[in-house]
Amino acid sequence: MQPIEKSPSKTSVDPTLSKIAAFENYFLVSGRKYRHIQPVNVQGQSGYSVETRQEKQSIPLMILKAASLITLIVPLIMGIGLFIVRKKHHFISNQSLNGQLNDQAQLKTDNLSKSVLQNSSTSGSNPQPTQVNSKILPPNAEQHRETEEKLQKFKTQAQQTLQAKNKQSTLVLNLSDAQKELLSKASKMYPKNITEPGIKMAQGGVNKVIFLESVEGVVFKPMESQEAAENYLKVVQNARETVANHNLHLLHVPDCKIIEIQGEYFIAQEKASLIADSYEGQRGVYTYCWNQPELSDYIQEIFSELLIFISKTHFSDVKYDNIALDQEGKVVLFDLDQSSAVLGLTEGRPAVSTHDGLFNYIPKDFLEEFLKKAKLHLDSSQYTELETKMDKIKDNAELKIKKQQEYTQYLKNNAIISSTQRLNEDLEKMFDDEKKQQFCAVVVKKINDSLSESFSLKEGRTVKLNTGASSDLYKEAQNIWGKSLRYITYDAQMNFKKLLNEVLEGLKTNGYVHKYKDLSPTRDQFKIVC
Repeated sequence: MQPIEKSPSKTSVDPTLSKIAAFENYFLVSGRKYRHIQPVNVQGQSGYSVETRQEKQSIPLMILKAASLITLIVPLIMGIGLFIVRKKHHFISNQSLNGQLNDQAQLKTDNLSKSVLQNSSTSGSNPQPTQVNSKILPPNAEQHRETEEKLQKFKTQAQQTLQAKNKQSTLVLNLSDAQKELLSKASKMYPKNITEPGIKMAQGGVNKVIFLESVEGVVFKPMESQEAAENYLKVVQNARETVANHNLHLLHVPDCKIIEIQGEYFIAQEKASLIADSYEGQRGVYTYCWNQPELSDYIQEIFSELLIFISKTHFSDVKYDNIALDQEGKVVLFDLDQSSAVLGLTEGRPAVSTHDGLFNYIPKDFLEEFLKKAKLHLDSSQYTELETKMDKIKDNAELKIKKQQEYTQYLKNNAIISSTQRLNEDLEKMFDDEKKQQFCAVVVKKINDSLSESFSLKEGRTVKLNTGASSDLYKEAQNIWGKSLRYITYDAQMNFKKLLNEVLEGLKTNGYVHKYKDLSPTRDQFKIVC
């Protein structure tokens, strides 16, 4: 949708809006008037984005208004008219969506929120019109406000936690015989076939985590043997001692105990109350913290303490969901090991990713400062190894800046200020092939269903669609094309991945998504940023 042209002498106004403004302005005597910005669509309903502006009142017009009030019939007619137009149309005013999410991906850099939702008006001002892209729907006002409140609550708690010097908690646990029996049953189950009431389970790879509804605040991890359980406990105890001995008060290592039930061994561990439950969600929180001036001391202290912890314990599996922030603003440490400090600082576990590791999470402007800090805690050989990897880390940091600038421009162009702003499912025609157009609508629906609330726009608006041979997306494609569509085939015209690439390229070309990537062969997924 193109912006409505305006000039100081003449403003292009929708005819319907002119009628609405006539009713609205009749009841305004303060000089504040509603001014049309543009038509919008809010959750599928038509409306107008407006702003208020202060204008000098016309004395003759004020006299006529006052005289008309005496007749009673005129204000009655105007009141009925106002009721009808307000019932029929929806407005987004500068107050209704007040607030912005400040992170590098969005509003801190370019004041996008102000240009989209807060066109502030002063006497004699003529603010530029805001372009609304009909391909991306406006944000949900209530949801946006709730996110703002959550952000502010976390910011306040994090600042308080920075000043506090709380000691680590200790796990106190006494299981009844019935609870032990239930835990033993759960260890033999899988998440998909749990039939026993009172049991919940999560599984990642071969590792299971069990929750008993009757034991609050504790998670249970089945262990292969007594030796494995004792080694796990030893690593945790060493980590807790490191935190205590070096006064790392922003880090928390959940306490744990070994539970033995008829030859089976479990680790019982304190359950953490995390601010976000996923890798992407935690990355969004960290991005938010780095880009909040009020949290600068807080986030730098966190990374300073993590640097010391990794250097002392040789913790290597450093990734966002293993250094997860909780509701209080503390870092909860999971999946601890004692493998390699340099790996923990530079890569995480390289078999999984080379873009994890503490230094890959530090903005470019802070890298030299943290490199100097590392020298104080690493031995000479470790520091030399770290130095050899810094060029690659700096290159990655530079690339992130470039990508972020491109994404920020995409957000600005599309008036996106919320991670849950949906793509318009009323698609324009992109393909002459009706089946491709139909499949495109399916993909857009999948993307919309995958958007999530996040502290950072990019994390919330980065979705991963499963594209394996048993995925719902492939099955829906088969429903459209029939059994002639194959997941893997030499016929390029009937290859599922090729068709999906074509559809996503169409969405990208037409401005619905920013970019996409096929994650195969490591994963049967497509990653989409929108």
